[in-house]
Amino acid sequence: MIGYNNLSKKLAEIKSLYSDVIFNLDDIESFVDKEKLNSRKYIKYLPILNECQDYIEDIISKEHIKGFLNRILSSNDEEVKNLRIFIKSKENIFVQLKACTKCKCFKCDNNCKIEACDRCEIGGKIDFCDNDKVIVYTFLNKTLQFKNNKTDEINTYNVLGIVQDLEYDQLFKIIEFNKQKYVLYFYPKLSGDSYGEIKNAEDFNFAVKAFDETYVYEVR
Repeated sequence: MIGYNNLSKKLAEIKSLYSDVIFNLDDIESFVDKEKLNSRKYIKYLPILNECQDYIEDIISKEHIKGFLNRILSSNDEEVKNLRIFIKSKENIFVQLKACTKCKCFKCDNNCKIEACDRCEIGGKIDFCDNDKVIVYTFLNKTLQFKNNKTDEINTYNVLGIVQDLEYDQLFKIIEFNKQKYVLYFYPKLSGDSYGEIKNAEDFNFAVKAFDETYVYEVR
């Protein structure tokens, strides 16, 4: 249900995100290559935040706002329907921007060589990066489904994170099922991601150590 209070709350959330990004940009833009800076997701999303602010402010500030709010219960009202669709269509962006403000890249002023935002996914952030050998991405509310070859059942795993070994150009995905963690080789492709079983103890230990040293469990 979209009411005046919910609109005001969403507007305050958007303004807060916008301010966080702008203030941070002022701090680092003189140190980071412009092309690299503009590739960061939170910079790309600034125009969308502006669009969201303008849209909601326009609704709130209309002289007939009382009449509009009285029409909230009407699912047939075109203006209400459009607003619901608009806010829902941007929700993933809000989720990502909240994650971005907690990411190690957010305030980083290095001209780094890592994939950073290009490797990240919705709701993800970098929890550790030494800009040399190791990067650890973590995720909230992300899942993967795999078939259990023994039972033929489809099990849903929580995706906890991705560990990237920059030295050997290798990715590992950390997943969890029934409170037990598993590590897989991760091969992202445009045609679809693929995974491989880890049989190399050194690779397994590297991924687990990197992840466990940086990961803080978040309530799902």
